[in-house]
Amino acid sequence: MEVNFQMNGIQINYLSPLKKWRLLDLRNLMKACNYEASYISFVKMILRLEKKRMVGSAYDPFTRRKYLYLTKEGNNYLGGDDSPPSISKETCVHDAKVVELILELMKLNCFYGFELEHEISAKSNFKVGYKICPDAILMGEKKKKKFKLALELELTRKTKSKYLGKISQYLDSSYYDYVFYLFQNKGVLESYKATTEDKFGVQASKKILFGLNENLLSRSFDLAETNVHFKEKEIKIHELFN
Repeated sequence: MEVNFQMNGIQINYLSPLKKWRLLDLRNLMKACNYEASYISFVKMILRLEKKRMVGSAYDPFTRRKYLYLTKEGNNYLGGDDSPPSISKETCVHDAKVVELILELMKLNCFYGFELEHEISAKSNFKVGYKICPDAILMGEKKKKKFKLALELELTRKTKSKYLGKISQYLDSSYYDYVFYLFQNKGVLESYKATTEDKFGVQASKKILFGLNENLLSRSFDLAETNVHFKEKEIKIHELFN
């Protein structure tokens, strides 16, 4: 579909962060654009871009936040070679929460970079270098030692065979130093943790982190409330990564 619409440089700037993030709520998109006028004026501008089909939107039913993503037309306007990653109602909540988690984790002292799933899977050396694709990778440094942390957000329970198969791949991979599984349901966490320990023993406890935050999907979500099980200990996330 050809869009008879000309954007200026400022409007293009509003869309550019969506190339990286894929999905952002209005306030975080506003921050990413360094927009200094009022929130209301920003919303009006985004609505105009929506009407021109440059961006699409989806709502998180738990927080009622509005999330924006690039349409094919918007991606083409920004010079994208490929179609932007698709956004579905089924995965919107999960994908939006991954973005929120990355934004919060990047505020911690030890993290200095990240890659999201769509960036990882698009790489030509993905199958050789990465082999397994997490929801995101965070690059960090602690005690002068750099590390890569794979993030897996588990909002639904996977089958035992699927979950153990992925854990096995992570344990065999030399690319990821640690893997952080985050849950909102204590029962699911305990099931995954017990299954992992039964199958892989001490080997897994040195690499796999299990985190719990029961307000994960709530509007009142606070990363600081996350408890992490690592190396047979339970610790607050800020103590572990700061």
